[in-house]
Amino acid sequence: MVIKINKADQTPLYRQLGDALIEKIISGEISSGERLPAIRRLATELDVNNITIINAYKYLEQKQAAYSVRGSGTFALKPIKTQNSEPSRKILDDCINFAAAQTSPGSFPAEAFRHAFDAVLARDGAGAFDYPGWRGYLPLRESICKILATDKITASPENIQIVPGIRKGIDIVLDTLISPGDAVFVQSPTMRGITEEIIGRGAKIVGFPKCKPKLFFLSPSYPSKADLCYNEIAKVSGAYIIEADDEFNPKPFKARNNRVIYIKSFDRVLAPGLAGYIVCDAEVLNDQRDVGEVSGYIQRSLDFYLRNNDFSKHCAIMRSNYRARAKKAAAAAETYLAPYASFTIPEGGCLWVSPFKMDAAQLNECIKNFVKRKVLVSPGHMFAGGENYFRINFFNTPEEDILTGIGIIASVLAEACNTRNWR
Repeated sequence: MVIKINKADQTPLYRQLGDALIEKIISGEISSGERLPAIRRLATELDVNNITIINAYKYLEQKQAAYSVRGSGTFALKPIKTQNSEPSRKILDDCINFAAAQTSPGSFPAEAFRHAFDAVLARDGAGAFDYPGWRGYLPLRESICKILATDKITASPENIQIVPGIRKGIDIVLDTLISPGDAVFVQSPTMRGITEEIIGRGAKIVGFPKCKPKLFFLSPSYPSKADLCYNEIAKVSGAYIIEADDEFNPKPFKARNNRVIYIKSFDRVLAPGLAGYIVCDAEVLNDQRDVGEVSGYIQRSLDFYLRNNDFSKHCAIMRSNYRARAKKAAAAAETYLAPYASFTIPEGGCLWVSPFKMDAAQLNECIKNFVKRKVLVSPGHMFAGGENYFRINFFNTPEEDILTGIGIIASVLAEACNTRNWR
């Protein structure tokens, strides 16, 4: 895919890039559902900074030419322009959206954070914007230690680094620990882009017990295909375990194994993109060659919020809301999906569905038919090792839509079953 931008042009670079991508989506050069290039890779190819790419992708979303899946990337949508270049009907407006994984904006404690932002400015003045150090604002790290203690994770501030989110935390850890030739075991399916990140650093993805891996990469958001005793494997191999936890996992593996590098964010409980953190041995943090890049003002305000509000109560409310959605999703799956697919509900807020005896082409056709029936899901090909699945996220789906949406999905699978006789 060739993209040209003119740095001498007065049009902002992100607009030039966004318009160029839109034309490729309209022409079909970029297929609907295709993952757009990784931000860092495209920025390098075009010799621009990452912010230009981020803004271009946001521009595409505003134009309804793309949608993002947290932790997976940005994906093209169907052409958004008619022949007269007028915008067509917004694709996402009247859909039941099981692809969006963001926390509902209505659950964000806006008033409490408004008070926190104002109070920090009043207290610290210009000092609120001081560089907080590469590990992050010390009082915030102390507050996080108290949060971790509720999950039976013992940590001190020197074991914690503040990062913008889980993906940045993963990048930092991989840059620190991975060397060319190292072996990494990756749970399958896993976050899209993880295997590329590992291979891009010269390491290799392996299956245990083919060799002793340097790292294990786990995520409670994804179903495990193997019943592995990770604790024993880590002891035998001496490997570190990266636990990337972007869900409400009530039993983090970090609490049972000190070899775990725990990467967590506030995305699910507060707001996407607010902040995240790494928890691991201090010597691992000391070897890092990157910093988290979360502003001092945000860190101070987040710490003020945590110290002056009942965060545990807020989390309990969020857990209760998510449990109610999970219960409805599980009941709907048992009622409607069971004849046509197996399904797994991890500890987080999504439903993994694997239709019976369906190849990739048939599954992709079903997913297209979901869209025609105004239901969006996350295709399994977006996640490394998840080609036989599709994922239903219900974090941000109204409870009354969960039953309806899963019923529509089941009807499409039933039609495929009857038409192709693939059961």
